Parts: sequence; structure tokens; C-alpha cells
Amino acid sequence: MVIKELRLQNVRNYERLIYKPQNGLNILCGQNGQGKTNILEAIYMCCIGKSFRAANDKEIIKWGSEIARMHLQAETGSYDTTVDIALNSSGKKAVKVDGISIVKMAELIGRLNAVVFSPEDLKLVKEAPRERRRYIDIVISQARPSYFYSLSLYTKVLHQRNKLLKDCNKNEKLIKAIPAFDVQLAKYATDIIIKRRDYLEMLDVIAKEYHNQISGGKENLSVEYAPSIIDVTSKDIYDSYIKKLEEKQKDDIRYGSTTVGPHKDDIKLIVNGADARIYSSQGQQRTTALSLRLSEAKLIKKETGHTPVLLLDDILSELDEARQKYLIEHLESEQVFVTVAGRTPLNNIGKIATCINYVQNGMLRQITL
Repeated sequence: MVIKELRLQNVRNYERLIYKPQNGLNILCGQNGQGKTNILEAIYMCCIGKSFRAANDKEIIKWGSEIARMHLQAETGSYDTTVDIALNSSGKKAVKVDGISIVKMAELIGRLNAVVFSPEDLKLVKEAPRERRRYIDIVISQARPSYFYSLSLYTKVLHQRNKLLKDCNKNEKLIKAIPAFDVQLAKYATDIIIKRRDYLEMLDVIAKEYHNQISGGKENLSVEYAPSIIDVTSKDIYDSYIKKLEEKQKDDIRYGSTTVGPHKDDIKLIVNGADARIYSSQGQQRTTALSLRLSEAKLIKKETGHTPVLLLDDILSELDEARQKYLIEHLESEQVFVTVAGRTPLNNIGKIATCINYVQNGMLRQITL
């Protein structure tokens, strides 16, 4: 996949921008706060449908503006795809793919693939299970959009069941309606659990190799799925989940929330036999996060046949020279975007760049070293 053009209107600090990146390594350099990351954010949003850093879409709209627009044209294989996104200050988002409006984000996921590396990746290792679930959900959704469909339906039914549980505290007669939601929840949960398990088995093999190489053979990484249900077959998973929902029904009604299911699962990251979240140094945690991102890109390529666009947001400044060198040498993509603080790219990576743009106050200017 190669991005041919990105157009922005009232996005963050960009009033208007037309950016035509090139194949290979594209470097965006400049001082902090000038708009480098905003370009990566817009690319990612046009591929995934959401920002990798904003909690609310309204944050993306330029201050004082009512609407923001993004247009991305990309080449995947032998055909071009366009994505148009419009955001307004009331929080509404309109998305078009190839000029046709889409109703569900599932119609966008998987069309264009992007992997982002950022200093925030340490959250994958250090923080709560939600970060790791989000990571694997995005990986699988890009590789197989049907997973995103199951995940969306599971989330919808989960919210409906939780609302019913709260209402049951006020009206006990509603309890008899819970099993109907359990059946739907178990149906989608089964598909999610199986796909997560299968993908994490593949991810473990790839990440283990990357981590071993980056650490110079000193560290061994294992990626393990910690699901709510550990049965093997689809029928067993379905039956076990129904049983657990029945066993937890009284607790669920008391708390007004579903206490078991894929939304509670975790991914264990084990370095040299110990939980990386608790026992690894920050350097080991950073290597773990880097291994996961490299594995994500490789897995997407393996499943789709197309290399995702790679977005490196100020990641080089977070890595030592050896890890910088390894990362640059192992970026398997037709197109890579790297943001670098300051005017001069770190460690002479500019020498292998296809194009270097200096970003200042929402303006791009192509430069040579």
C-alpha cells in the first residue's frame, strides 16, 4: 500500500494542506508543536477510522472551525482507493470510501492498513489489559475485517445486556429476559475468542524472533492469551460461556455490569519467564513494545498480501542507537513516515530518505540535507 495524496482542511493546526508523499522513507522534521504528528494522525484515521491519540474526534477540528475534512488517496495492489472524512463540532463523523458514504466503520476497516509506532507504545506493556485488547483488536480487524464485525456486534449486545442488568435492580421481572442476551453474547464471543487465540499464536512466533534479535539473544519474549474461556472447540467455548454467564448472573445484576467475557481478557507478555509489566526494566518493556509493532506489520502483510503503511511518531528519540538501527533496517513496507524533532534527522537516517519535509506552523517545505 502506498499513499499518493493527503488533503487536510481545518485539521488540528492545518487550515489547508495538500501533501503528496513518495514511496520509501518520508521524513517529517521540525520543532515540537508544529504539526508533524498531526499528519500521521490524519493518515491513521483515514485507514482505521479513529485517531491513535485523540479521545474525542472533536479534538481534531482546528480551533475556531466548525468542520474538519480529510481526503486520502492510496494505491493498494493495482487499484486506487479514496477515503474522505468530515468531522463537525457537534461530534458527528461522515465517512466516504471511493465516493460512497458508509454507515458502519466495518466498511472501512481492512481497506487501507497502517501501523503506528509511538512513545505511547509503552502502555501496551505497562498499563491495564484494555490497552493490550485494543492492540490485538486493531491487528486482527485490519487483517480480517470479519473480526471487527463480530467485535462490533458483541459490544452492542454487551451494552444492551448491561443496561438490562441495571434495570433488573429496579424490576426483578426483567431477569427472565437475560438468557436471550446471553445467547447472542456467547455467539459473538466465541468467534472473538477463537480468532484472538489463533492470531496470538502466530504473533507469539513472530514477536519472539524480533525480540530475541533486538536484545542480541539475551531475552526471550512470550505472548500468551489469557481468555475468559479456555476451551478448544467452538461448541465448548459457547457452552462454557453460557454457563459462566448463568453462574455470574446474580453478581452481574448486583454490579449492573457483565463481569466475564472477551471484554475482560488479557494478553500476557512474558520476558525471560517473568511478567514484563511488573518485572521488566523500561528498556526491556520498550523492546517488547517494538517487537509487538514489528510483528503487527508483518502479520498484516502475511494475511492481506499488502504491506501496511508504517507511521513512526518520534519513536527514534526513545530508542538507543542499536535499536534505532535495527528498526530502520527491518521496516518491511513500501512507504514509511517518520517524525523527527528538530531540523536534522537523527543518526543520519536522512541519507536513506526518499523525501524530507520541514514542518513549521502547519506548513511543509521540502528540504535536502
